[in-house]
Amino acid sequence: MKTVNNITQMYRSHLEPVDHLVLNLEMILAVSGMVFLLLNAVTFRYQGIQFISFHCLLSTPVLLFLILISRFLENVAPKCQLILKSYCLFALAIISVLILLDGVQLTPFPSIDNFLAHADSNLKLNERIIENWTITHPLLRQILKFAYHSVTAQWLLMPLILSFSRQRQKINLYLVASLLAFLFGSGMYYFFPSLGPATLPDGQHPVPASLVEAMVVFPTFHVMLATINIIIWRRACIVYFVPIFLINFTAVFATLLLGWNYGVHIALGVIMAVVAFGLAKRLLSSEQKAYLTAIPAPP
Repeated sequence: MKTVNNITQMYRSHLEPVDHLVLNLEMILAVSGMVFLLLNAVTFRYQGIQFISFHCLLSTPVLLFLILISRFLENVAPKCQLILKSYCLFALAIISVLILLDGVQLTPFPSIDNFLAHADSNLKLNERIIENWTITHPLLRQILKFAYHSVTAQWLLMPLILSFSRQRQKINLYLVASLLAFLFGSGMYYFFPSLGPATLPDGQHPVPASLVEAMVVFPTFHVMLATINIIIWRRACIVYFVPIFLINFTAVFATLLLGWNYGVHIALGVIMAVVAFGLAKRLLSSEQKAYLTAIPAPP
């Protein structure tokens, strides 16, 4: 126990308050996933898809060590230090999200797809007609798929892009907002799971039995991340903002046009992203104020 306390104290003294916030959020995501896994193991015993491997978990101590030693690069190579620390935090975020998905997919609650389809119907949205129209336009379909898959690439490249731009102070804001979005989205899907329009009768795409049993589809995450991408760059130079806005705006509606999301999904994803971003700003501001207050005044 004394060793654990010493390690904890060392991390607190060598890391910035915003880093503590990021690591705490990552721990919350990972612990939540473990709780869901344990709950399933002792009760429902559903079979799901394994998102994370044991080898990934073994990399956690290495990443924490790299975050710790990155502090010593701050005065020598500040940009390299920022990139190293950011990518280690992002790697830990990926691990925590995968643990969370391992647990969330094993939800015991029934699917709400029929409710979502009915809600879209009231909004005059018909996923079948929309998807069939998209299929008749192959070039548009490829553009939509490219925009959709680019969201993940943007998330992975964002620390590098922000580090070499004037937006580098927003790296932690971007990561905290993303983690909160993952937490909100996973909680929503655990208690109100849905598999998307493809699982409804006469769906265009066959759905594997394991997928239906595990309830493992989280397409709204792309909507949330795309929305956060737009928000984080909203005050950037127009040369950066316009292409980022266009590709992420396209990605948001690609989920509907490709038949992967309901209209209600998209609206909820955008709202949750805005809430996550606003909460992230408030948390980071509070953390920074607490840090400045704790610094003793000069004699």
